[in-house]
Amino acid sequence: QFPGIDGGRDGHWGNQNDQDTWKDGRVRDMDHGIAISGVFQGAGKTIPRATTVSLGDGYCAVFDQEALNFAVVWKGGMVKWSDRRRGFMQGTPMDGEILETEVTKSPLRQAGGRYLGYYRHGKQVIFSYWRDGRNWLDTLVLRDGKLSRVMECEEMRPILGTPFDLDEYFGIRTLKELINPGPSQWPERLETEGSLGTGHPYAIDTLALPYENPWNALLFVGGLDFLPDGRIAICTIHGDVWLCGVADDSLSKLTWKRFAAGLHQPLGLKVSDGVIHVMTRDQVTALHDLNGDDEADFYENVASAHQTSPGGHDFITGLQRDDRGRWYFASGNQGVCRVSADGESLEVLATGFRNPNGLAIDEDGSVILTTVQEGTWTPASALCEASLGGHHGAGGPKDGPLGYVPPMLYLPRGVDNSSGGPAYIDSDRWGPVKGNWLHFSGGFCTSFLVLREKFEGGSQAAAVALPGEFLSGAHRARFSPFDGQLYVAGAQGWGNYGTADGSLQRVRFTGAEEGSGYPYPVAFEARDNGVLLTFADSIGDALVDPSRWFAQQWNYRYGPAYGSPEFSAKQPDVTGHDPVVIRSVQRLDGGKRLFLEMPQLVPVNQLHLHCDAEPRLELFATLHRLGEPFTAFPGYRAIPKEAHGTESITAVEAAPNPWVEGPAGRSVVIRAALGLQYETKRFSVKAGERISLTFDNPDTVPHNLVIGAPGSLKALGELANRLMSDPRAIETHYVPDSEQVLFHSSLLMPANSETIHFDAPEQPGEYPYLCTFPGHWMVMNGVMVVE
Repeated sequence: QFPGIDGGRDGHWGNQNDQDTWKDGRVRDMDHGIAISGVFQGAGKTIPRATTVSLGDGYCAVFDQEALNFAVVWKGGMVKWSDRRRGFMQGTPMDGEILETEVTKSPLRQAGGRYLGYYRHGKQVIFSYWRDGRNWLDTLVLRDGKLSRVMECEEMRPILGTPFDLDEYFGIRTLKELINPGPSQWPERLETEGSLGTGHPYAIDTLALPYENPWNALLFVGGLDFLPDGRIAICTIHGDVWLCGVADDSLSKLTWKRFAAGLHQPLGLKVSDGVIHVMTRDQVTALHDLNGDDEADFYENVASAHQTSPGGHDFITGLQRDDRGRWYFASGNQGVCRVSADGESLEVLATGFRNPNGLAIDEDGSVILTTVQEGTWTPASALCEASLGGHHGAGGPKDGPLGYVPPMLYLPRGVDNSSGGPAYIDSDRWGPVKGNWLHFSGGFCTSFLVLREKFEGGSQAAAVALPGEFLSGAHRARFSPFDGQLYVAGAQGWGNYGTADGSLQRVRFTGAEEGSGYPYPVAFEARDNGVLLTFADSIGDALVDPSRWFAQQWNYRYGPAYGSPEFSAKQPDVTGHDPVVIRSVQRLDGGKRLFLEMPQLVPVNQLHLHCDAEPRLELFATLHRLGEPFTAFPGYRAIPKEAHGTESITAVEAAPNPWVEGPAGRSVVIRAALGLQYETKRFSVKAGERISLTFDNPDTVPHNLVIGAPGSLKALGELANRLMSDPRAIETHYVPDSEQVLFHSSLLMPANSETIHFDAPEQPGEYPYLCTFPGHWMVMNGVMVVE
């Protein structure tokens, strides 16, 4: 098997974990601005679409974008950020003491409405929404330690709470005047110096990010696009948008300006009609600069028809727009989504994508690609072509017109342990590959040229490894309309081998080396007796030497286990690879086509071709169908296929959990919470007491609950991590085989619940409970106290 960078000793995530690698509290030191959108938690409320605002002097409030009202007011800090998984997982919980105030009581009684966004004027945030048949402006004002709520529409202008004079306070008479732009929050312009890479046919140049900045802003880049004036816009996962001015192609001077802040985990950015749009968990946000000072003044809600949740893994990724103005993005909960140009209606085009990371569409929007991450019901990281109405696997088989639609292309864990987003090649200045696709590895910080082969009813593809590595996990890429080169945005996450928080780099076509042509194939066909590769230029002698070539093939198992081992195609229930004999290598059509004759080739999840030439040619393909035998070469003869094993690769299923049987006892309820947590961290039982423990999992990822012997937390957790590479771990619900396990729930998929019954231990003490789904236990644990 492909071992990966760290030798494959630690499975999917490699030599990283929540405690030592992904714990990062720097988000607490970041100045996020006066408004922060996120999943709010506090005062007994959880609000998935929320914006927290600073009112001054430590006063804060949260606005519920769905209820169209201020939900909670408090005094303290804006957000009590978690340091777990770089602050991405636990939303924006309130940080302070609740204040009882009348300003949270809206006078509007009519239900429903539409959130339109908010205006920013200096240190004031004014929310805009349609409700009760009118457009409303709504804000809270702090004066002399007293809060007032000001609401205004065309017909009426009530002032709620402590009365005060707008003219005296702001020098204006109406809120309509206040929504005009105010002073800049971030007037500074920062400079960095980029650097040029070397190599053929591509060089990777680096546009240095302004890591040192006055706001301690973190630069985990989640998307990019180009403004009409040539500047580059990037978004960061911690909520910023920055503008980058490039003086010239040498990258010797880069000028950076902070444009927006406080967005809800933006993981896609698209410039449309000259306006920056970002894809966040709560909405597609259009950022309007109303006075030309390179800062957004109106954060407009363009579309919020998609579902969102309080779950820590509910990321919404990628953002594209077609020539009809429709928006495209990928959601782990819903699938590949398309929203109408007016933002009002949403179509789910395809489902079953596990943690999709971005998407790409071709020139006419007829082909949509997205990527998935290895995990439950997802055997390996993969690139999928969204089939209209199709279900692509995650969550298990589903009934539908197309049934289960397998990925267009699998990639082994040792090559791509965590996929970034794809990109469509629409530039004719990046080598002879226009019309093909690109795939990026977020984990290994690398890229692949993807050669798609269409067949009736589906598609398959081959990925050609491209040279070079990025500074951070490659997630988004676009071709510049100005220089035609590829720009790649990267960010650290988890399971990532990058060296920087984030990155913005240019992959520049430098041309082939002197005396040789473009070294990589530009088209791929799978035939019954081999693989046909097409090149743009005549190939050299090295590629025609059979002794330089090696081929192997294997399959994966589609099932509820976390990922899949690599199985022999000849012996389906045996792990391992099958070498494939390359009988001959044929140079055809003046040296522009190469046929690798492999009579024993069969449809497989993964074909690996390696050629020890210069540069090295490494190709990974998924073969759903083989075309007619290729016969147009000297010496062709039909060779029968060898017999393969008849055993099918069957999915491993979980065994019944014995703890769900038996008489009931005192009820205890524990729920999974946002960000790999249990809501209840500690509960007490009497020695020997009969307990009926209900475990509820409303999260977006699987969890279980395992109660262990006193002092066993670390030992059971380490055993749990080893289950990542066990193909049969699902049979035992990912519960370690240990005498220290006392009681356990089943492994519960999202939105499931289960009750187990047991007698509490007779010996008083502290008994740890933990989620033993691999990678969760370090942060998802608690204590059962036996009294």
